Amino acid sequence: MIEFERAKTKADFERIALLAKEIWEEHYATILSLAQIRYMIENFQSTEAIEQQTKQGYEYFSILNGNALAGYFAIAKKDDTALVYKMGLEPNQSPKSIFLSKLYIQKNHRHQGIGKAVISHIKALANTSGIERIWLSVNKHNTNSLHAYKKLGFAIYREDRVSIGAGYVMDDYFMQLVWG
Repeated sequence: MIEFERAKTKADFERIALLAKEIWEEHYATILSLAQIRYMIENFQSTEAIEQQTKQGYEYFSILNGNALAGYFAIAKKDDTALVYKMGLEPNQSPKSIFLSKLYIQKNHRHQGIGKAVISHIKALANTSGIERIWLSVNKHNTNSLHAYKKLGFAIYREDRVSIGAGYVMDDYFMQLVWG
């Protein structure tokens, strides 16, 4: 049985950060350099980074498959501001989208329907706020994740290459799932 627990305490954040390190070092080893993986873990997946992001409105959830910690995800109610500006619109104070910031599943728990369960859970959360769009970014070379998101109904709607410091960039596709 797949369940989700909202991360609220420093111990929750530490548990997620340890899992993030394990997943990132395994999953991104063929996509990014070890130095970039370590940089991104420290700056975006560490206990301190997770704690800071929750103060900025992000919600982190542990994914439990049975009693085992199988992964985690993070969401924020916010629109894709780059797209809003590109379309010449004014940013809305009331977001019309949920940003799926992170979705990481431990290797031995993949291909068991967890991703589908996560998206269903996020859609249910979105529906309570009248939101009918989930968006995310994914590395252009992360073919397994791109395939998984497409299978879940996501479609690419733009791409971007952004500097994240220390000479590293995120070269991503932006994908969305719209319903309703």
